[in-house]
Amino acid sequence: MENKKYCLLRQACYDLEYGMVDGYELLLRELVNDEWQVPTNFSLLSPDFFAELVSEAMEHLPSKSRIMVNLDHE
Repeated sequence: MENKKYCLLRQACYDLEYGMVDGYELLLRELVNDEWQVPTNFSLLSPDFFAELVSEAMEHLPSKSRIMVNLDHE
């Protein structure tokens, strides 16, 4: 997939009890004026396009990672 405007950045989630990464939260960002920002309108992305972004992001995570994605209620 060729996409230059949207990406999912990963943010590690830590297990404080064991002091290790417990999973990753994927954060949707939009490229605006050469800076990654939170999109102003999440509804512009189709479910299929978002699924492609998630699939692509998962390819770059350690295997068997727990992944969390925050979705807008709309």
